[in-house]
Amino acid sequence: MNIIYNFEWAKEFSLMPEPGNRAFQYGDGLFETIIYKQGQTRFLEDHYTRLMQGANAFGMQVPIQFSLPYLQESIQAIVRANNLGNSARIRIHMWRKAGGTYTPLHHEAEFCITAHTLSATASAVKENVYFYEDIRLVASPLSRFKTCNALPYVMAGIAMKQKGAHDMILLDVYGHISECVASNLFWIKENVLYTPGLASGCIEGIMRKQIFRKAPELQVPIQEGLFFKEDLLSAEAVFCCNVAGIQVIRQVAGEVFQEKHPVFEELLAIG
Repeated sequence: MNIIYNFEWAKEFSLMPEPGNRAFQYGDGLFETIIYKQGQTRFLEDHYTRLMQGANAFGMQVPIQFSLPYLQESIQAIVRANNLGNSARIRIHMWRKAGGTYTPLHHEAEFCITAHTLSATASAVKENVYFYEDIRLVASPLSRFKTCNALPYVMAGIAMKQKGAHDMILLDVYGHISECVASNLFWIKENVLYTPGLASGCIEGIMRKQIFRKAPELQVPIQEGLFFKEDLLSAEAVFCCNVAGIQVIRQVAGEVFQEKHPVFEELLAIG
């Protein structure tokens, strides 16, 4: 597989990263997953903005050449180089240059861009979802970004598989609802759209951002805040979303919700 590594073309890495890679050693890095579909890079500006904001929060110095036009051209080039046609899943990793232990010696950012086949669209309905209690999320200045330390989500994914569930809902250290394993969470009650705020430790998702933009156009009030399980379980309809789209959640902890709702049907067009 052809990849782009620090502005140069290269072949896919071996399974072991190079010695000193800080993303591998300390989780000192960020990533973005971008959908390239029908020849278009979806929500690229939002992905780029979040990546740059994350790098700034990490104190990384991003090369000036790593611009939005450069990224757009690179994505198109890497899709062509790997013969992926009009659809692909793009992954951007960015990490701090090697050197130092917990205290880095450098702050220059390095990066890698890869492209893979875009898998088939997941089912539009998640039948069984449960709350994940074992590891809680903690809100911080970094928690809204996609970082190279995602162990709470990995462990929740393992629990999901063991339980035979279709997703798990993670909580913060105070018991507030935060998000699903790989997506943001929304619910509808009395034609108001609710979603956990960033203070719950959830990631500031790209599709979440699109819903925030779309809701005022639909004249749908949206409330972002800190909510408990009971707030979700009293909803009329529940769904989750990420860059792959929007999915209805049919059951949470045995509580059944509507699969169709006027508000949801309007939002579905985004994904």
